[in-house]
Amino acid sequence: MDAQSHYKVYDVLEKFKALCMALYCRSSGNSRFVPMKYMLILYMCSMITGQCPNNSIAGYQFTSHYDCVNAGYAIAQKTFRNLEELEEWDQDYINNNKIVIKFECRQINSI
Repeated sequence: MDAQSHYKVYDVLEKFKALCMALYCRSSGNSRFVPMKYMLILYMCSMITGQCPNNSIAGYQFTSHYDCVNAGYAIAQKTFRNLEELEEWDQDYINNNKIVIKFECRQINSI
């Protein structure tokens, strides 16, 4: 991916971070966001190159690894499905570059 594609990926992740955060908070009535122990981080990767040059801290923080992973799968899936709404991320581009969304639940220090 070139620099312009990297910026577009970052922009996509940032937009969906805000959208998913709003949807998750509203739909779950969940107060798991304080105190924080795990942070969800999304990665957009190409399976052709094996590289994940872009990552975005999704803004979600959880009190348990279980809760983070459970939300991570849903948020990664929503992010992937929403890629098609952008002109430059049509099915051909996704298929040709074997684009996937990966995630990580990184443990952080509690406040």
